[in-house]
Amino acid sequence: MKKPILMFAMLAVCASAAAQSQRHVRSYDRSGNEKYEAKHFQDAEMDYRRALNICPSDSVARFNLATTLIRQQDQAKLAEADSILNGLIMESEQQGNRALSARSLYQKGEIAMMSQQYEQAANAFKESLKRNPSDDDARFNYLLAKKQLEKQQNQDKQDKDQQQQKQDQQKQQQQQQEQKQQQDQQQKQQDQQQQQQQQQNQEQQQQNQQKMSQDQQQSILEQNEREEKETQAKVMRRQLDKNNEKKREMEIRRMNGTLKDW
Repeated sequence: MKKPILMFAMLAVCASAAAQSQRHVRSYDRSGNEKYEAKHFQDAEMDYRRALNICPSDSVARFNLATTLIRQQDQAKLAEADSILNGLIMESEQQGNRALSARSLYQKGEIAMMSQQYEQAANAFKESLKRNPSDDDARFNYLLAKKQLEKQQNQDKQDKDQQQQKQDQQKQQQQQQEQKQQQDQQQKQQDQQQQQQQQQNQEQQQQNQQKMSQDQQQSILEQNEREEKETQAKVMRRQLDKNNEKKREMEIRRMNGTLKDW
């Protein structure tokens, strides 16, 4: 992390402010720097804002305020710092102030690193190095950002592959589930058909049994009638035989009586 700017001569001072006001601005800047070094970042922020209340265009106070906001690692303050740095970069590029542009780009790289926006961070550090090739911190962070970007891309690819694999597994499971449902439905239909067939067979069997029972009853009845007729015929024949036998006996008696008369 870069330290706040301490050398005021390298930056434009507030031209519209009186000498006494400029002394107040520098006094607040020095007080803010001391508090920054002591890691009292909120107190340092207040001093830099007091300086900007006197001279809103003071580049030193603006840069130091942005740096202090970054160190507090609050999302709203990071957004404010990024906005301040964008303004400083644009102004420093127009003014040809490569030192301020390099340091502002460096701080933008720090913000991007905190947000894990490694591609933006690498670009910011790279642009900072173009304006100040001797900045070893920018070079180190540029390489670090590139390495983190590579890891992030690999992780994104791995996550994407895992997500695709998960989707494929879910699709396969869904297909298997649908196939199982179809099989269950087919099995259910087969079971229903078997039950219907069994029921039809049972009904047919019952009908056959009923018909057989009726046929058997009719056959038994006819057999009983035949036997009854046969029995009646036998009785009649026996009766007839008896009658014939009596007639013969009477005839014989009559013939015997006639002979006696002779």
